[in-house]
Formats: sequence, C-alpha cells, structure tokens
Amino acid sequence: MKIVLINGSPKTKRSISGTLLGALSEHLPPEAERAQLHVIGAGGAEARAAIAGADVWVLAFPLYIDGLPSHLIRFLERAVVGEVVPKQGAVVYTLVNNGFYEPEQCKNAVAAVKLFCNKAGLFWGQAVCVGAGPMAGFMPLEKRPMAPVASALGEFAVSISTVATGEDLYVRPNVARFLYVKSAHAGWKKAAEKAGFSLSDLRRLPG
Repeated sequence: MKIVLINGSPKTKRSISGTLLGALSEHLPPEAERAQLHVIGAGGAEARAAIAGADVWVLAFPLYIDGLPSHLIRFLERAVVGEVVPKQGAVVYTLVNNGFYEPEQCKNAVAAVKLFCNKAGLFWGQAVCVGAGPMAGFMPLEKRPMAPVASALGEFAVSISTVATGEDLYVRPNVARFLYVKSAHAGWKKAAEKAGFSLSDLRRLPG
C-alpha cells in the first residue's frame, strides 16, 4: 500500500498540519510505502510523482474561513481536470485543524473535500477535525491535555491502515474553553506588540 501525506498548510516549517501528520505517521504500518508532498511550491512533476500509484491520500490543512486554503483548492482542481492523475479507487482521508475551540467549525471544509472526491472519482474515507489546533504547536501530544487528539489520531491510523471508512471524529484538547480563549488573547497581544502595535491600536481597528 502506498500512502501520500499531503500537507496543505501555507507554512513550510513548523505548521500544525505538519505536526499532526508527523504524529499520525508514527501509527501507520512501517511496511507501507509513504510519499510526502507539501502543496506550497510543489511543481506538476513533483505532485504527479507523489500521487502516482497512491492507494491512500491523507490531506492535512488548517481551516481558512470555514474552508480550504486557496492554494490547496487549486491543487485539488488539478486532480479534477486531469493534470494530476489519481490512482483509480484511491481513498481520501482528511485531517483538519482550526483555531476555534469547537472542532465542529470544520464541517464545511470536510464537506468540500467530500465534494472533491465525487468530482475526482475518488472514495471518501474519514476525517479528523481538531479544535483548539494551535495547542498542538506548543504542547506535545503525549501530554495529558492532548490525550483526546492523540487517541483520535490512533483510531484514524487504524482506518487508514485498513483502508476503512468511519465516522468523522471531532476532537479538541482537554482544556476549559475560557482558559483556551484567555491564552489565545494573550498570544495575539504578544504578536501585536512584536509587530509594533499597542493594545489601543488594536482597539481602533474596524470590525
């Protein structure tokens, strides 16, 4: 079996999608052939080589306004029009993370990938949607608060390894919502200060 792990993050380094893909990869069967593809900067030849003969696609990406990042949409469109030719009968699995606390925010993005499968003649497998995704960037999955995410990735890996379909999984770290929001606000303030903005500057922004 050949599995292609497709990172749809706009970040080429230290992305949450890459972190989750790495954790998932540890649970996949060692005998399975694996190809890795980062959508950013991937040329046609590179994409075709990664996709060629793949029995399984694992699409990992961050949520962008309830949908897929535009560069990932363009990549998938190439498969629909035949610029990238998937293996007949390939199964698509999806790993979505978002900055909202609620993983259910990813439902529209998952629906879009399912629509892509129909258009490209591929089969749908399963999705894992991770709420409070940024926590995976600074807290190892083996830590107790991340246990629900780690468990979902383990279950996900079983589905992928057996090319099985399953119910979509919606998970988030085991942390109270108010604590996550408080931490997120602190992070935004720190980022604003680093960029030369004060809190009063932020309050003057429209919207």
